[in-house]
Amino acid sequence: MSAFLAYSLTASIIMAMLFPVLHQLVNRCISFRFNRFSIICGIILSLVLPAVLLSMPVAVSGGSDAPGVIDIQTAAYWMPSDTILASVPSSGFDWIAVAVIVYFSGIAFFLLHEAHSYIRLFILIYKSRRTVYQGYTVCRLDNEEMSPFCWSNYIFLPGTDDDGLAGSLFIHEKAHTDERHWIDILLVDLLCIFMWYNPFSWMVRRLVKLNHEFEADSAVIRSGADIYGYQRLLVTNAISMKTMPVADSFVSSKRCFRKRVLMMDRPHHSRKSMLIAVCAVPAVIFACGVTAMPLPAKLLSCIYDFEFPEAVDIEKRGTEEAAALLMVDTPKGEKPDTVVELPSPFDDQKPLTDLIKVALTDYEGEKITANIQIVVGEDGRIKEVLADGIGDQGIKTAIEQAASQVQFAKVFLDGAAISVRYNIPIRIEK
Repeated sequence: MSAFLAYSLTASIIMAMLFPVLHQLVNRCISFRFNRFSIICGIILSLVLPAVLLSMPVAVSGGSDAPGVIDIQTAAYWMPSDTILASVPSSGFDWIAVAVIVYFSGIAFFLLHEAHSYIRLFILIYKSRRTVYQGYTVCRLDNEEMSPFCWSNYIFLPGTDDDGLAGSLFIHEKAHTDERHWIDILLVDLLCIFMWYNPFSWMVRRLVKLNHEFEADSAVIRSGADIYGYQRLLVTNAISMKTMPVADSFVSSKRCFRKRVLMMDRPHHSRKSMLIAVCAVPAVIFACGVTAMPLPAKLLSCIYDFEFPEAVDIEKRGTEEAAALLMVDTPKGEKPDTVVELPSPFDDQKPLTDLIKVALTDYEGEKITANIQIVVGEDGRIKEVLADGIGDQGIKTAIEQAASQVQFAKVFLDGAAISVRYNIPIRIEK
């Protein structure tokens, strides 16, 4: 769940960087199909690129003096009782858990809102008077306050407009239907649900609908309609009209109808405006640079790796797992007969955390908060175990004994195996 939030935050950063480019395209370029293509590509890029960025390993410097050693901060929380709590931060207030809960609560709210809008739409289709005209299902609106709109193959026109099938309203909504604009709206609605907290996603949604209206208005003008009469019709319908959120309405945005009127009078010689799309390249590069900066990278990594506390009974974990991680029967100072191979903590920190938990299962001392530092050599074997802030030598000995019986997968940097230092804050309570 937290990984989904980290993915969403990364996508939000990319969308924020791309929005100025998309805004300039829609408001300056009259090649509406090119604008539509650019917006969809921007949305897809903002959804695909985070998966690539989050899959890249991030090394965080922890101030180590040893050459070729990378410090990685991980966390473990352990209580030596009948229950082990894994991956619980040491602080009393966990902001990541709160953020995850708020994020998914927002997704649930907007999903319900979207479902409610579609239910309203289907009820309106069911109750309206329907006729088939030129292969389109025309639904008559009895509500005079509802603006004409279309969705899929359904075109909604005023019930009192008997001649509307030959007029500008039908041509306008027919253009939306022919271009399948409803698919774009569904896509951008899902984007807004995914990034509901990001104002740029909602502004991109308005850009999508505005570009749809530009394209439909252009179809009306090309049909030979009187441009000034059509502009008066647009202004008239922009007053006191209700819209359908999940569809292209004739007055989908009352604040943008002035832009639509001005766009009709714009001369068609602005191909150079499409060069604005080239600015998307540095915008994406800048977004990648922002996510790779130490603070955002560490923040996203913490969110991505976060797990909710989960109580695990030691007995249910099974004695085989404990024996694999810790061979308690091996005498101190003797080399174990078997070495357990584990994945590198650089890729998966859980095995190393579990190793320390099992090693300290029998600890009966006082409450301790400490830092365990483990250096894994180029060969994947434990080279050094340091226990800062621990006065009880038995803890360090137990960890050393457990660590001597495992071998981690090697970590490579630029094709060469390197040593890695892992910093594990622990808290032990009686």
